[in-house]
Amino acid sequence: MTRCRTTIDATSNEFPRHRGSLTGKPYRFGYCAQTDPSSMHWPTVKHDLVSGERRAFDHGPGRAAGEPVFVARPGGTDEDDGWLVTFVHDGNDDSAEFAVLDARDFDRGYVARVKLPQRVPFGFHGNWCPDRG
Repeated sequence: MTRCRTTIDATSNEFPRHRGSLTGKPYRFGYCAQTDPSSMHWPTVKHDLVSGERRAFDHGPGRAAGEPVFVARPGGTDEDDGWLVTFVHDGNDDSAEFAVLDARDFDRGYVARVKLPQRVPFGFHGNWCPDRG
């Protein structure tokens, strides 16, 4: 049996996700945290699996993003039309926040940031479920 292996990114990446509604189907975009065990600097990354483009959102020095979860924009038709939600640990003051990014436009900056009353541990995983049926 011949195996084919393709390197998407030579850097260390963790917590890979895609748009959940496409599980088991072809998809174009993947999202992850770029990890660096030697530092607390973990950006959120978007991989375009068709063009090979890699976009990174830098949360700042000493700040480490967790697993990004894609949340679709209601009525959106493009695969990446929505938001990425993640927890960000700030090693500068040992705090955490819930952060929202525009999945199509990392240059936009944060859509929202919510300071949390306590730190969220690394390895925390979650999913997004809308509150309407």
